[in-house]
Amino acid sequence: MLGKELILGLDPGLCRTGWGVLQPQSCSAAGLRCVEFGVIAPPQAWPLEKRLVFLHQELTAVCTRYSCTVAVVEKTFVNSNAQSALSLGFARAIAMMTSALHGAKMVEYSPTTIKKSLTGHGHASKAQMITMINLLLGTCVSLSDSADALAAAWCYGMTLKGAG
Repeated sequence: MLGKELILGLDPGLCRTGWGVLQPQSCSAAGLRCVEFGVIAPPQAWPLEKRLVFLHQELTAVCTRYSCTVAVVEKTFVNSNAQSALSLGFARAIAMMTSALHGAKMVEYSPTTIKKSLTGHGHASKAQMITMINLLLGTCVSLSDSADALAAAWCYGMTLKGAG
């Protein structure tokens, strides 16, 4: 399976949804190659239902383009702001549903697990995460949304490397 599987990392949000696609490769020092990454940002002035449709359409385009076999998201924990938690839940549901509709197996990791797989400790800052993603994958990610998505995909990719 090494080298054939494409891993879609997702960092869902109603304002910005980060995504990144990694491909396992045995010839790479890191064992993973960055295929592409980006951010989906529906206009904030749009009503909720229109933003959700936009998110679904844009993620459908990503899923269609890459045919990823796995989609990875960060597990969420209870948020003190109920409205923020609900909004995140909507975006997560769209991201997970869209990925599943395109045949991707869903995998979730805790934020601590993702950070530890990338930096070696579970309490890394956003800046540390971005730096490590860029160093390990040879990318120029500047937005935490994309970096978080790639980090989620990285975490899954490291489980493949350990199994291979």
